[in-house]
Amino acid sequence: MTLTLRVRWVLASSVGEALALALSTLLGALVARTIEGDAPWALAILMPLVGTIEGFVLGAVQSRALPEPLRIRWILATGAGMGVAWLLSSAMAFVEPSVSSPFQMIAAAGLFGIVVGVAVGASQSVAASNVEWCQSPAWVLHSMAAWVSAMVVSAVLSELVPWGPFTPYVLLIETLKGLAAGLLVGVVTLPALLPR
Repeated sequence: MTLTLRVRWVLASSVGEALALALSTLLGALVARTIEGDAPWALAILMPLVGTIEGFVLGAVQSRALPEPLRIRWILATGAGMGVAWLLSSAMAFVEPSVSSPFQMIAAAGLFGIVVGVAVGASQSVAASNVEWCQSPAWVLHSMAAWVSAMVVSAVLSELVPWGPFTPYVLLIETLKGLAAGLLVGVVTLPALLPR
């Protein structure tokens, strides 16, 4: 993989996750406004849909750094993997205790990162089974490491977001979180992209 392709992959992952998280934030604000009162069941249904859309956006931008025959499968796989991850996480939200300390917040983010990394990495690995660098378990392990680091950094940066109504400031912080998370995903998965 040439230096240009490496840079394209990292940039695509960064920009893709920034756009994906910005769109997810807007959709999440819309979902929250449409649901009246505390309705965890509605969030459990709608959040996987938002996660799937996030995955499609990330996959679409990342696919621009990949070979042409792989692009459509990559987009679909990333969307499906992210949707499954959000579905599993929504289900976990019904049984998990409320987070009350910074350690618990980081641990929960790391656990969510494992779920996202395995779901997205496995889905991408199946979609790109004929591509040497994307074969399980190496790609799944790199994906898991990437998403754990991305989710932990996102959780720490979330402390900058004021809780309350949606504002342009919240959208900006979420977009910057996406940029940071995507950068980590791009950099941590980069070694697995290199031809063996």
